[in-house]
Amino acid sequence: MVLAQSQADDLSAQAKALQSNQVDLVDVGSSVATYATVKATPGVSIHKAGGPNWRHIDLGNTGVMSDLKVRQAVMLSIDRIGDAKTLLGPLDWPSTVLDSHIWMNNQSQYKQTCGDFCNQDIAKADSLLESDGFTKGSDGIYAKNGKPINLTFIIPDGVKTSSDEAALQQKSLQDTYDQQMQAYEQSLQGLYGLGKSALGMVNFTGKLF
Repeated sequence: MVLAQSQADDLSAQAKALQSNQVDLVDVGSSVATYATVKATPGVSIHKAGGPNWRHIDLGNTGVMSDLKVRQAVMLSIDRIGDAKTLLGPLDWPSTVLDSHIWMNNQSQYKQTCGDFCNQDIAKADSLLESDGFTKGSDGIYAKNGKPINLTFIIPDGVKTSSDEAALQQKSLQDTYDQQMQAYEQSLQGLYGLGKSALGMVNFTGKLF
């Protein structure tokens, strides 16, 4: 049996290698395009299993994000449900979101811990910003003392699912916040820089340990 290389390699190339019988197994991971290619390949069986893999959006706490109400408003502006439907639905995987910071939804201890910030609520986000002294300009962007809220999305370099996810959330936030995107090196050193960012799109492919 010939296995595909690690997921650090080009998944599109792996799928093509499977189609041409150069390899016998491909780890699709969370790649929608690769899954579609593999699913359409005759003679291929697809096996699904949960694993110690997860991704999340980290909020920084410096600059404008040092303001609690701004962080809360950003949280209420993020469309987690739409994100899950877009990125997990095409994988034929349940597009559910986690509402706990600790437990998984298949554990008996699981319970909601996100309180009033579980779901997208633009009206409440706007109200929080306005109560904090921000005003909406003619362009729809909130600002205080002439300074607009500027959010930086930090994504791991070369990880398409992260760039796709960031693009989805940028669309959700575009009417309220200035935004930009920046890639970081996929290393612990790169991850350390997330503490200074506005929003960090983090993917973990774990191993049993």
